[in-house]
Amino acid sequence: MDRERVFAEMRTLLRGSDVTKALEVLEQYLKANPKDADAWWLAAQSVAGRQKQLSCVERVLKISSGYPGARERLDGLNDGKTFEVDLQDIDKQIGNLCKNPLEAEVADTIEPDKFEVDLEQVPGETNRPKAHRKNHDVAPRSAHGRADTPSMDRIWLIALTVTQGLLVLVIAIFGVMQFLRSSHNSQQAQLASIEKRLNETAAQVDQKLNAAQMAINNLDNKVTEQIARLESRGEAISQHQNNAATPPTPSAGARPNLASQGAVNSRSNNSKSTQPAVEKAASEDIIVKLPQPVVDAVPVAGGKLIVLRLQNSPALMLFDPIQRKLTGSITLPTEDFVFAAGGERVLVYFKENNLLNVFDVNTKQSIKSRPNPIGTTVTTLTMGHSRGDIALVRYCEGADPLARASDYLLNVNQLEALPADQPGDNNPKKGRINSLMNSHNVSFRDVVHRRANGDLTMVTEWCTSHTPGGIGLLFPQARGDNKSRYEHETAGYLAMGDDYRVYAQTGAVYTSQLVSTGKVSGTPVPGLGGTLFLVSQNGVPSIFQSGTTRPLAPLSPLKDCNQQMDPWGRTPFDADRRIVFAPSLGYLLYFPISNSEAIVRPFNLEGVLKNSGVDYLVVTSDPARIVTPGKTWSYQLNVLSKKKSALKYTLQSNPDGMAISESGKITWEVPSSLTTPQKIIVLVEASGESTFHSFELMPEA
Repeated sequence: MDRERVFAEMRTLLRGSDVTKALEVLEQYLKANPKDADAWWLAAQSVAGRQKQLSCVERVLKISSGYPGARERLDGLNDGKTFEVDLQDIDKQIGNLCKNPLEAEVADTIEPDKFEVDLEQVPGETNRPKAHRKNHDVAPRSAHGRADTPSMDRIWLIALTVTQGLLVLVIAIFGVMQFLRSSHNSQQAQLASIEKRLNETAAQVDQKLNAAQMAINNLDNKVTEQIARLESRGEAISQHQNNAATPPTPSAGARPNLASQGAVNSRSNNSKSTQPAVEKAASEDIIVKLPQPVVDAVPVAGGKLIVLRLQNSPALMLFDPIQRKLTGSITLPTEDFVFAAGGERVLVYFKENNLLNVFDVNTKQSIKSRPNPIGTTVTTLTMGHSRGDIALVRYCEGADPLARASDYLLNVNQLEALPADQPGDNNPKKGRINSLMNSHNVSFRDVVHRRANGDLTMVTEWCTSHTPGGIGLLFPQARGDNKSRYEHETAGYLAMGDDYRVYAQTGAVYTSQLVSTGKVSGTPVPGLGGTLFLVSQNGVPSIFQSGTTRPLAPLSPLKDCNQQMDPWGRTPFDADRRIVFAPSLGYLLYFPISNSEAIVRPFNLEGVLKNSGVDYLVVTSDPARIVTPGKTWSYQLNVLSKKKSALKYTLQSNPDGMAISESGKITWEVPSSLTTPQKIIVLVEASGESTFHSFELMPEA
């Protein structure tokens, strides 16, 4: 559509006060030209209602970050101001645009870490994780250097083209709906008809997008299988070559060649190595075949059981990682459900009838069932792995994309909303708590992911329907208004540790104040209990002490667990769920990329440290982190040290009145007035070696 002609026609209609017709003309133009910042700016001036104006201005800034006047208007709208529609001013702006149209920035120049763009519905975007793998020299290649899978590439290109075209249509429809809803009251009937047509179109687009998503998922599976076969073939060739030149067997007591055993950054044998040796092949791994591919795994009972969601299954399986076997299942009436698990409870929400149901993990039987007490639909359930009496529920007052989302705390045993009786809640509806106060994740359309620590005192949140996904932290049981923190950037998944630290997929580690304490190379997974965490790099895991960024010792490689994780953290089955590390329970559980088996590896920290061949000083205990104001709190440190000398303990940071004994026992008379978290840092020393042991104490809500 010709831009000059469209703007001139709008000008004529607006001079005749025919706003509805002018908006229809603008609607048709935006369908064909969704990247025209000038057109969105006119829409922002023409619609009534602060929310609609805000949506249009945000769209302008996504396309052109320096658009004149847009930033100032956005600030005003964010401050609660609503701008009146001034037809004379719009007429003047159209005149200026026709004489000297501003140059709109091309959408491809939008930086994904600064502006919000729809990603979740169209996985064919350039940010989509590639199925390509790094092992170039083992897989057979064509003349162009690519694996010989032309039919898959062709299917992929077709799917990519279709979804990119649909994305443009969805953006146009969404934008037009935003400002059409805000027209003058006298024009509501006409606009309702237009909105109805747009909704019907959007429904058709959704169906096509879902079909495209299914086709792409099927293609991903085929590509992954093909790559796995090629890599296996390459490994077989390499093994054959190695066998052809097998070195002489070393004599008894000779130092092994670490490079041949997969050592990580091994040093030369002619100097004293400070890099721990990698264990031999993980012959101790126990493989348990699963009846169907697993798509999610959630620890329960403090990690003594794992709740498995299997593909296309109306049931939840229970896996015992200590006994290394499946122990039964919880049968459900449908496979369309949302679930969470904690303590000895599994909480399930059925979408089709807005129903909650709680099950006992021991009997596998339903304890109670009742309709969801607040809202018409639940999007996310969150529980702590060691606490089964409380859950955080994210709900919406409808399924419209812009329906408001909020949260409440649920008494799991009674399936009733807990009262929000703290003074700072300021909310008449009982049970609700504040959501992220400065995030974008307050609508039904926002695809929100959450992870909790063991007692549900801290919950991470990130969103994958736009970028940046955000780094959010919720405190569901906190008092007053201090219930959330937020950083406007993307870090992939955000695993919540029992040590009150946030482990991001990028390798960054954050405190409860969202202050970065360093970064590790690889994918971090917090260990249950809070004393250790694990980092997987190229399929080789290493263990770290909580609060440090220096590895204690590497472990044997994880079988077929070296896949590239989705950098956006869009799948619920990323590394933080695919790997379950429970050092206090003595196991490391992981699910290889086939998703068809569970692999359990026994874990003994002291044995690993002794076999590492390096000096070590590690705190293996973790305190009870919830303190009761007015009562005495105590904690005995447990330490592993290679040097059998006396240990020295010193409090480096602590609240008034706290003391530590020579044996490492901390005592504190908790003040009755305590309302804020307390940071404690202990220095542990032994014969020239030293380490910090740091943690936070939270007052009981």
